[in-house]
Amino acid sequence: MHKKLSRLVRGICILLIVSTIAAASYADDAALKVAITQIVEHPALDSTRQGIVDEIKEQNADVSIEYENAQGSIPTAIQIGQKFLSMKPSLIVAISTPSAQAVLRGDEGVPIVFAAVSNPDAAGLTYKEVRTFVTGTTDLPPVDAQLSFAQELFPQAKKVGVIYNSGEANSASFIGQLKKECLKAKLELIESVVTKSSDVSAAVTKIVSSGVDFILLPQDNTVVSALDAVLRATTAAHIPIVASDTDLIVKGVFAAVGYSRYEAGRETGKMVMDVLRGVPVRDIPIHPAGKLKKIINMNLKQVLGKEIPESILKQYELFRE
Repeated sequence: MHKKLSRLVRGICILLIVSTIAAASYADDAALKVAITQIVEHPALDSTRQGIVDEIKEQNADVSIEYENAQGSIPTAIQIGQKFLSMKPSLIVAISTPSAQAVLRGDEGVPIVFAAVSNPDAAGLTYKEVRTFVTGTTDLPPVDAQLSFAQELFPQAKKVGVIYNSGEANSASFIGQLKKECLKAKLELIESVVTKSSDVSAAVTKIVSSGVDFILLPQDNTVVSALDAVLRATTAAHIPIVASDTDLIVKGVFAAVGYSRYEAGRETGKMVMDVLRGVPVRDIPIHPAGKLKKIINMNLKQVLGKEIPESILKQYELFRE
């Protein structure tokens, strides 16, 4: 009788321990909170964010997510960063270079995972002292790959246009490399600089009137947020755009070389979940957001009057609605 009672007590104790652990685990999951900050809402960044959220929710539906965007304002991005850091969430996701730099003002207390950052080195995100709490994905395709793709599509081209915000670290890095590549390729580069999205319409008008053969579109948040204005002017002038974001194909650019923003978001979401499970941030390397893709928009081939040889079309992914 005593032995039976002893076994019963042990069994009850084991059940209580297991239940307590399970309950604590559930409570820990329920307490997980991810704060997402984004510099501005536009299709590319929104697609990245959706990929992140989908991956997090697929792996753990109990994770709480708070999101704010800065409407293109650096001071607002800094305010959001300060707010999120003071909240002490489980983790902060920063979408875009300005948003990542805004939350970098914190300390090691809150892990940071960034996305849609073209040049983490230039943004100050790879220093040894911050890598203990900062990691993320990069999404800048090689500039030479973007330019050579455009040259393959338009071999007679002599003038290249580009619109960018010189205040964005990613764009400054892109332009520096593009100037070198254009010199090598003996192409004339026509630049138009903007400081805010309302400047873009005038900037694209200037570029179009300069007689460029095509326009390269960097991952510039200011310009992409005013993409409709860019497309109206370039389509009317029959000037193709080659973007560094494949998700912009559906918005109306002629061709793109880069990474899928949604898939980049999914990859970033996996990194978020690794951190939430306890993997040390410094052990998660900063890496490219996926496989580089090259896409041609067949819907615009006739609209813009551009003939692309079949031998080239066979090599790349073709988009048709």
